[in-house]
This record gives sequence, C-alpha cells and structure tokens, in this order.
Amino acid sequence: MNYVLGIDAGGTKTQFTTYDKKGRALFDLHLSAGNIVVDTNRTLAVLRQGIQSVLEHQSGNCLGVLAGIAGIETSGLHHLVQHELQQFQKTKVISDAHLGLINKLEGSDGALIISGTGSVAYGSVDRNFYRVGGWGHLVGDEGSAYALALKCYRHIAQEMDHGSPLSRFSQDFLSFLDMNDPAKAISELYQMNKAEVAQKSLFFSKAHLNDPITHQLLQETADELIEMIRLLLNRMNQTQVKLALAGSVLEKNHFIRESVVARLQDQITEVVLSDSPNTKGAFYFYRKLLSST
Repeated sequence: MNYVLGIDAGGTKTQFTTYDKKGRALFDLHLSAGNIVVDTNRTLAVLRQGIQSVLEHQSGNCLGVLAGIAGIETSGLHHLVQHELQQFQKTKVISDAHLGLINKLEGSDGALIISGTGSVAYGSVDRNFYRVGGWGHLVGDEGSAYALALKCYRHIAQEMDHGSPLSRFSQDFLSFLDMNDPAKAISELYQMNKAEVAQKSLFFSKAHLNDPITHQLLQETADELIEMIRLLLNRMNQTQVKLALAGSVLEKNHFIRESVVARLQDQITEVVLSDSPNTKGAFYFYRKLLSST
C-alpha cells in the first residue's frame, strides 16, 4: 500500500500522520515541540526520530513526506533542514502555516488568515506563496488575541490618565482578572508572557456586545484583520479568493468572524472553517501522485 506522511512541527508539539490515497489517516504519532528557531538540534532530532518511527510502524511504500515546520521561513535554516531530512524518501520542507494553508484549502488556490495568540495571513496562487503579517507581538500581530487583550489594559490606563471613574467595561475586565486595583492589574501585565496575555482576551466571551467599549474594541480587531486580508489580496493580485479562517479569535468570536466576512463579501468566493489536522496537507499536496499509483 502506498501512503504519504504529513508532519506539523509547531511550538507545542510535533505531529506525524500517514494518509492513504483516499485521505484516510493510517498512523498518528505525537512528539515534543519542533520550533527550529528555538532549538535547532532538538527539532532536527525530533523530526528524524518521528520519521524513523513512522517508517518502522507503517507498512507499505512512502511516496512522499511534507514537513511543515514553525519558524522555518525566518530561520535561514531551510536548506539545512531539507538536507537533513532528504535521507527519508521524497521530502519537502515548508512552514507550518503553509502546511495549514494547503490543508484548509484542500490544495486549491486561496487565502488563509490566522488569528490566535498571534496573527498572520497567507495566500497561494499558481504555486506562488504570499504572506502578510506574522511579525510577532513586538512589531505586529494586529487582530490577534494578544493585541485584543492589550486593548483592554490600554483602555484602563487611558481612563486612569484622564482621572475618569472606571467604566463598566473596565470594572468588568478587572472582575474577570479577579482584581480590584487597576494599577496592579497593569503592573502584573508586565510579568506575563505572550500566551498568558492572549488568554485574557477570553474576557470577550463573557462581555456584553451592547457595551459601546466592547463593541469598539471588537470592531477594531475585525478592521485590523480585514486590512491584512486586503493587503494580501493586493500582493496576490487577486480580486476574489476562497478564504479559510483559523485561530481562536476567528473560530470562537462570532462578532469578529461575521464582521470580517460581511465586510469582505465581495472579495470572498467561499469561507472555509475546517478542524482537520494540518498534517492532512500532505495528502492534498501529494494527491495526484497517490492517485496515479
């Protein structure tokens, strides 16, 4: 039996999954994180270990390996990793986000916008790959959970600077944090890492949309994501695309998702929300090869 192997090496885990010619998952393995920038040698070791384990456990003939690796775009290590993995069958190394784009769009042309802890937009046209955003929380990440949470803290700081009584919004946010002192809340912000700050955006799952400040901050976030998509369309030289949405902000916040889709309705031919694992991008990438054998 012929099969392909998809690898999704992200910041929290590395997933290895094999697929047959019908796209059915055959074997699945999870190992530790695989960010090539954070720890190059460890990531390479995890990748080699995982591929070797799959080849030992999966019977049949591996036609190809597609490895999506976090950080590979900006690491300058693409050729090194490609060389290290070339010993295992036919291997192609791309970013984890590119793998996600292939998976979400099932190998077709289109765009993917991700708004989770961070934010980034990707597009593909005629095998050309485009990116907008993804610069990290110090430079970008507009429209992300991290940026949305920061808006809450900034609003509290602005009210304090104006000497105004705390708004209902700020009081509710402090209550969500289980705190009473706004200055202490802002002080504690500086002790958090990026992921911890992003978690505070969960406040909006309980916030009231009829509150004007809540509405304003959510609309600002939607506008930031809309601008990213429009920039991406310009880069792709496309007026209309199939658009996939991913990340906690777009998947869980109905207001933001619906605002984005409504404002871009003339530019979107289809909206895709898929929960299939990104390793399945390997099946779509090698689908023609699989079907010809």
